[in-house]
Amino acid sequence: KVRLLGDPAPEVGKWIESVWREPGGRLFGWYHAEEPADCPGLTRRLFAPHIGALVSDDDGASWRFLGELLRAPAREIDCGFANGFVTGGYGDFSVVGHDAFFYLHYSSYVASEPSQGVCVARIPIAARERPAGAVQHWRDGGWSLQDASTLPQPLLPVARGWKHVDPTAFWGPALHFNRGLKYWVMLLNHAQGGRDIHQEGIYIAFSRDLADPARLDCTASHSEERLLVSAGDRLGAGRRRYRRRSGGALLHRRRQRMGDPLRSRRARRHSVVKAASSHIESPSWPGRARP
Repeated sequence: KVRLLGDPAPEVGKWIESVWREPGGRLFGWYHAEEPADCPGLTRRLFAPHIGALVSDDDGASWRFLGELLRAPAREIDCGFANGFVTGGYGDFSVVGHDAFFYLHYSSYVASEPSQGVCVARIPIAARERPAGAVQHWRDGGWSLQDASTLPQPLLPVARGWKHVDPTAFWGPALHFNRGLKYWVMLLNHAQGGRDIHQEGIYIAFSRDLADPARLDCTASHSEERLLVSAGDRLGAGRRRYRRRSGGALLHRRRQRMGDPLRSRRARRHSVVKAASSHIESPSWPGRARP
């Protein structure tokens, strides 16, 4: 059983969404906390998540809190949200270490719709013991330290906000480096067309340089090329293939496999099929292009 030492709010559910091991062997982790929103009179509980940091000296058996990293201002909680789950906050994220920084791609659900979407921050690896005051945010084409009251500027804004019963938005970015492609690869959930955050599909984006989020590659014209798993896909069903026109790279649209939606016979060791050239044609996405 994993223990959280000195938990400041044990009544709030938490789970670790990313882990990094330092050269000396300690584990650093980042958690998503689902804090119930104070919304009297509602028949269904809504949540305002936040993000914090942890460290473990015993290989993950116990964790010590290092503090909160991202918490939305209280004014950004809206009990009128009708999506059935979130009512503000930041969460559903992934963290990767690259060069001198941890890059944190996360979902913003704040009340202000222009600040909703997939956002990015970074923390110097050297500040991992005391990260709370070292978080840099990407805004207006650059990185800067910002007051906690400043709202994020999303890389992927929502097309229809989280206040609606049927939002249209990307959320839950999961990032990794694909050695076959030599690209950073981001997988994203996409909610659209239904109640209770209806999952329309899982989509993909690429980046060569995490330090420049403006280079996130998600700007082509037709949506199906970058759709990996659709809401109608079932476990164990067949597959369709989409051939890219850039050096013969193949992207397989698989029927969903638990934990590995991109796996194929020709590429069992990579989450995306190996490209024959270094250029990947921009995939197309639903709703809107990257700003």
